[in-house]
Amino acid sequence: MAPPLGLEVLEFTHPVARGDGTLGFSTLSLVEALGTGLANLRAVGFADVFCTEERILEDEAIDNVLQKRGISDASGLDVDVGVYYM
Repeated sequence: MAPPLGLEVLEFTHPVARGDGTLGFSTLSLVEALGTGLANLRAVGFADVFCTEERILEDEAIDNVLQKRGISDASGLDVDVGVYYM
């Protein structure tokens, strides 16, 4: 997607869950999107319902990409980046 979306924070809550309680996309597809259409994203949140041991391990790949961006706000201060759970 060009240009990338201006989206900075993306949260996955209950409505995106399939009937079996899993997300409808792979971690790899999200990581790939972080390099293209979601290049401005700085944080990704997941509802507690998705917090399985497997999910948390997979989220490390997402968190690594976001952490490497080293995003700062207009004042030059670092802003919160990475994966979080709600």
